[in-house]
Amino acid sequence: MSTIKICISGICVQADKLFLIFEAYVFSFQSDEHEMVDKPTQIEHEEKLQQLEKEIFELRKKKEEFTSEREQLQSRYARRTFWLMKIIDQLNSELEEHKNA
Repeated sequence: MSTIKICISGICVQADKLFLIFEAYVFSFQSDEHEMVDKPTQIEHEEKLQQLEKEIFELRKKKEEFTSEREQLQSRYARRTFWLMKIIDQLNSELEEHKNA
């Protein structure tokens, strides 16, 4: 039997050609078997995609609701601030009247 020298990433070994062919076949077979078990099917990909799309839709809906609530709250704060400013102005004008009286 003839042997050959193989170097991979700086590691060199001498091996029998028949042994290398057998090892390559076993590795290939194990890889294919491993891929079949771990690879999701097209249907699983589509289901995952649909699930993610639903989550995106729900998050967008929540964002819109949150934005709407925030805008309403800011509007209430602005009205209240304006109302308080008017009261302060009235109190300041009454205070000036009492000082001048």
